Amino acid sequence: MKNNKIKIISIVAVVISMIASFSLGYNIKTKNNDINNTELKSETVEITTSKEKYSGKKPKYIFLFIGDGMSYSQLQLADYYLKKTGNNGLDILKLSTNGTMQNPDKTSLIPDSASTATAMATGEKTKSGNINVSEDGKEKYETITQKLKKDGYKIGIATTVNINHATPAGFSAHRESRKGYYEIGKEMLNTEFDYFAGGDFKDKKGENGDKKSLEKIAEEKGYTVTDSEEEFEKLGNNSKKENSSNDEKYLVIANDREKTDAMKYSIDKRYEQENGEEEPYSLSDYLKKGIDLLSDKDKKDKGFFMMIEGGKIDWACHKNDAASALHETIDLDNAVDEAIKFYNNHKDETLIIVTGDHETGGLAIGNSNSEYDTHLENLGLQKISCDRFNEEYVSKYKKEKTDFKDVLKDIEYVFGLKKPLVFKEEKAKEDSDDDHKHSDENSLELSKSEYKRLKKAYNLTLENRKNRTKEESILYGSYKPITVEAARILAEKSGVAFTSFSHTAAPMAVFAEGVGASEFGGMYDNTELYEKLIEVIY
Repeated sequence: MKNNKIKIISIVAVVISMIASFSLGYNIKTKNNDINNTELKSETVEITTSKEKYSGKKPKYIFLFIGDGMSYSQLQLADYYLKKTGNNGLDILKLSTNGTMQNPDKTSLIPDSASTATAMATGEKTKSGNINVSEDGKEKYETITQKLKKDGYKIGIATTVNINHATPAGFSAHRESRKGYYEIGKEMLNTEFDYFAGGDFKDKKGENGDKKSLEKIAEEKGYTVTDSEEEFEKLGNNSKKENSSNDEKYLVIANDREKTDAMKYSIDKRYEQENGEEEPYSLSDYLKKGIDLLSDKDKKDKGFFMMIEGGKIDWACHKNDAASALHETIDLDNAVDEAIKFYNNHKDETLIIVTGDHETGGLAIGNSNSEYDTHLENLGLQKISCDRFNEEYVSKYKKEKTDFKDVLKDIEYVFGLKKPLVFKEEKAKEDSDDDHKHSDENSLELSKSEYKRLKKAYNLTLENRKNRTKEESILYGSYKPITVEAARILAEKSGVAFTSFSHTAAPMAVFAEGVGASEFGGMYDNTELYEKLIEVIY
């Protein structure tokens, strides 16, 4: 009798187990359905979701902001810095929807701007260096901007770097190498896109400077080309030619550029303004002008799509220049503010998305010296970018073999780092593992080890050797050692650190507001950004 009860209980348990399996099985499918396989194997299980296709209102105006080199850490640094210095934090972080985006490319976990722009613009993976073509270069991928242009949308592209750099090119060209700048520029102009703004073309007369200027080609294609404040101000102010159609095209080249022909760093613009120069135009000005030129004045056009890149976040982080990076991030946030103003007047028609393409520098808030302390306000003492310091100071040091004591005076002026009060190398304050007084009045005073690091870096800078040892490459990358070391010490004293002079595999933050914004939450691959945009727009 007892055995029979055990049998009945066993049968009931099996039946319950089978029912449970079937009741749960409606949303589970296995990748290995070979029921004849008698070996016990660990199976990969996919959980399918019942997400419905987006059926909400379609946006008429779409803003896609990309912070080149910008991940969570760059956003946090700028946000914390603003709050620490008595300002409101980043408005980017206040957008209603947030998500996370993974971004490996076809051949590496650590991508570049060309492959990530391709993924976001086309929904396709490729290798680093390729722009909107397959890994072997044989297949071209249609970009979202091409598709929208064909369907009647106006297209605008603005950036703080050269207009034919990788990210803007990723939304307007196809090339097996991102370095074919001249050919990329020509293809960009062939798109008939309505508005380009930013730094001047790189290699605008070809690599050897012997080809027709891309600006001349733009004029021949009907673009209104401006590179002065006066011309810029006139745009949109009854500036259309007589009898012109509503299809006027604009190429706006920033008049205030640096040696690379990219726009100047925000930190350098701030410095110039504080020293009495006129306030230069910023990314937000070029976005505001783009909105004015692309907006539907007659309420007949389909709308517009704008890609706006904060390109020099990446450039600053490559050089481990924390102060310049945070100001570039704030500059991008100011541009986002212009889109938010537009959104507030067109809430039922506007979608704003802010993300990055990859992280640069391995930026971290916190380092082994600062432990749990941060003094981000210290970064506000840096007056100019590392690039400008190289150009205006280091070039002179190398030429004149400047005495190191005079170099230290410049470093104090530019970076806020103070020489020891009693200036004798052997008496300079020693570092201590348990005594890092970052908050007292001498927090920016150089310790003995920091002094030695700067002097070593300066000597190496004067040597000007092309070939560096492995240790030197790890310490300074390919950049000027004295500049890297000065910026690094300031960052350390502020509670910031970098792990690389290159890109990392950190995921991207995604923030969104407006029509269809909720679709951009969660975690997904960067190719899905394209898919989500297509789903929401169409």
